[in-house]
Amino acid sequence: MSAPEGRTYTVLVLLLGVLFLTGGTFLMFTMVATVIGPFSIDSVRPPESRARASLILWVPPSLRDVGEFDRDRSLATWRSLVPEEESLTVTSSLESIDLQDRQGVVVADGRSLSMSEIQALRGFVRSGGRVVVWGWIAIWDAEHAWAGTGTMRRLLGVTEVAVLSYERARRLGVGYLGSLSLGIDPKREIGISVPVESPGLPAGEAAALRSQGGSRAQLRAELYWLDAAEREVGAQAAAASSLQIGAGQLLWLAMAPPEPTAQAPELARVFRNALSWAVRAPIHGISSDSFAALETSLDRVSERRITLEVTNVDRAPHAFAVVRIDMNRPVREVVVTNAAVLRKRPSLSLVPGREWFDVQLPEIPGRASRSYALDVVTSD
Repeated sequence: MSAPEGRTYTVLVLLLGVLFLTGGTFLMFTMVATVIGPFSIDSVRPPESRARASLILWVPPSLRDVGEFDRDRSLATWRSLVPEEESLTVTSSLESIDLQDRQGVVVADGRSLSMSEIQALRGFVRSGGRVVVWGWIAIWDAEHAWAGTGTMRRLLGVTEVAVLSYERARRLGVGYLGSLSLGIDPKREIGISVPVESPGLPAGEAAALRSQGGSRAQLRAELYWLDAAEREVGAQAAAASSLQIGAGQLLWLAMAPPEPTAQAPELARVFRNALSWAVRAPIHGISSDSFAALETSLDRVSERRITLEVTNVDRAPHAFAVVRIDMNRPVREVVVTNAAVLRKRPSLSLVPGREWFDVQLPEIPGRASRSYALDVVTSD
């Protein structure tokens, strides 16, 4: 072989080597990405460096002279209910809250709210804030005597607030699938352990936070009161409602939050869902016919990526389960970014602009686990 031909042959061999090396590297990254999902700076960034919303516990100044309010006990209760990876701070001033940081507010105790505090609360919501308030509202006057339910009725936009005895408000039923009841088996009732009088609203006037399917023709609230005999208490049965005020929203729950030592997982789930809504954090729940067979968890990896973990605890395979994921923000697009080789991908059901979507899982073998990475594009 002559020298020119040898040089040409060497160049061709080198080019082929580079081509094979490049192709092999691309194939390797494609296979890895198929299993664990595409790489992005945001997905590998340490959790503490990602922007997180914060929950604000508002302790109204009017509570300072209320002997029944235990600040430390209240703080411990709410800390036990704060969604994972979210922070909790305490303030007595709504003016100090930055709405640009997607901060949500929960009212520590609303029984002694003054008119000026209610006006400040409405102003915060009107500017785009999300607020969770619970139980009785503004029922005490300046002397902490009973002031009636007129202010509460006007704040919630209803014609009546009923006073229900503990015998009439013993448990909660789930009227339909919504943001508060997501993740709770609708066949199970929610126990209330504190024997106190509770407020109830007209079922036909209780506004849904966000209905997620089902008919409202029966005029049943998402959460409604049941008496000691597990019967619906009547027209004033609603135990949850919401109110749109300007650019924001006020969410009301009739019952008190469970204390950390209480054995009330369903009630705790209701409040965690409510607080997640306030800070626009994602929540999820599985279809009712799969509660016993599947265990699920949802991890927020980054602003766009969430990971859904599913475990089949039964020995037999399980198929056709549906997991509903509520982003608490309008969703534009969802993409399954990982699917192991030779495994079926889950199918997605999404209406753009809606805040939730459904994930229909493929068959999961008995005693097996699956992980699905989802990239979710929201409108905000």
